[in-house]
Amino acid sequence: MSTIVTRSGKGSALSHTEMDANFTNLNTDKLENLLEDTSPQLGGTLDTNDKAIGNAGAAGFIDFEKRIQIDENIADYSITVDNQNEQGLGLRIKAGDKDYVGSLAILSVADKNNTQQFIVKANGDVNAAETMTVGRAGTDSGTQGIISMVPGAISTLNTSDDLNITTNSGVLSLNSLSFPGSDGTTGQVLTTNGSGALSFADNTLLQDTSPQLGGALDQNGQKISDDTRNYQILGDQATPSSANYDSFNNTARVHGPVTISEVDGPSNRVHSNPRLTLVKADANVSGGSNAGRLRMNYIEGVYEMDGFDNTCTGFGRGHNGFFVSSMAKNSNASNNASTLAEQTGMTITPQVQSDSSGGLTVTDLRCIDMNPNINDTNGTVTTLYGLYYNTSNAGTITTQYSFYGAEPTASAYNDGGFQLPIVTVANLSTLAQREGNTAYVNNNTAGTGSVAKCQVFYDGSNWKLAHEPGTTAA
Repeated sequence: MSTIVTRSGKGSALSHTEMDANFTNLNTDKLENLLEDTSPQLGGTLDTNDKAIGNAGAAGFIDFEKRIQIDENIADYSITVDNQNEQGLGLRIKAGDKDYVGSLAILSVADKNNTQQFIVKANGDVNAAETMTVGRAGTDSGTQGIISMVPGAISTLNTSDDLNITTNSGVLSLNSLSFPGSDGTTGQVLTTNGSGALSFADNTLLQDTSPQLGGALDQNGQKISDDTRNYQILGDQATPSSANYDSFNNTARVHGPVTISEVDGPSNRVHSNPRLTLVKADANVSGGSNAGRLRMNYIEGVYEMDGFDNTCTGFGRGHNGFFVSSMAKNSNASNNASTLAEQTGMTITPQVQSDSSGGLTVTDLRCIDMNPNINDTNGTVTTLYGLYYNTSNAGTITTQYSFYGAEPTASAYNDGGFQLPIVTVANLSTLAQREGNTAYVNNNTAGTGSVAKCQVFYDGSNWKLAHEPGTTAA
């Protein structure tokens, strides 16, 4: 305000000097430019009269020093930023420090109850209190919105925070992989068609025709079974042919694990279905120590009778704890003959080897140790055979040996002695007519004294009395 001296204020007439001073003050104290007002204030509403508020200065922007509040009641945007440059940006808000994890929000959107629903922080965190929907607003929904993010752009603030994406029956695609719009059933897993479409399918290995393990299979105390049949196949053939295997003439007979090896045209030895055990000693053992009882490839077949009878007799009947079948076949379609020089039902080969100059001594080497065990006094065995030999054949056997020792320095020994076959003289012809064979007859009438019960032997042509070698039994 300019200093003005008035007549009423002075109470007398003004001097020439006072009049000149009034005009000088009015000229000096007038506001020639708004730039001169360093603290301008409005006394009422500023009406821009459809004019813009701009800044012609070098900075080119308007800086608001304090908070701006817009109170409006219209059905349109309260603030509109119209930047028509193709390279331009619409709105930029700068606040806080990007390196500070708890940086203040640079954008906060609240509902009518002043509850914050959407917050953007200077450090890049975006918090949406409820659902965040991406798409076109209004009635034009033909084009869906797109979210494009750089690696690490999505993260949860806390360990227990969830990320939920709802497509409203649309397609969710990540890296060109289309996810199903609805959940599957219990136990199902996601599978692909190989063309980018994912779907739910049953969790089963049936779909994998060549499954492979990437590491050791831990059964975790569970069994491996085949619910389609009573046995499980391990090996080269899932459906063994009944023409090749007698056991599979009737699959109802087969139970438990079945190991199969099928080799066509072998060029080397064939060790099929080997069961290998290696036990390395680390201390001396003696007496009845369990550490000295090495029962490798232990086979145990338990037949619980439970008060019932089994009176089946004959080859393969009754209870067989260990059954070995070795079959040589000729199925040539052209009926060509085959010759096999040797066939062995079971080969038992105990081996002793010492790679140490100290040597290895085995006190007692037994190829077969037969030790029948009647576990208690309530068990009764009518007849016990240490080794029982009997043929069941329709073909021709030229020569038979129930026991044959090919080592001339070996002896046959039995603490209970040897019992010869007891026959009548007439039945001697039913025995093997081989020189050196011996038997016991109970009705001999030949020889001196006519000894009825005596030992006889075959000399290559006749059965002779052992006590009179020159006399034929009669």
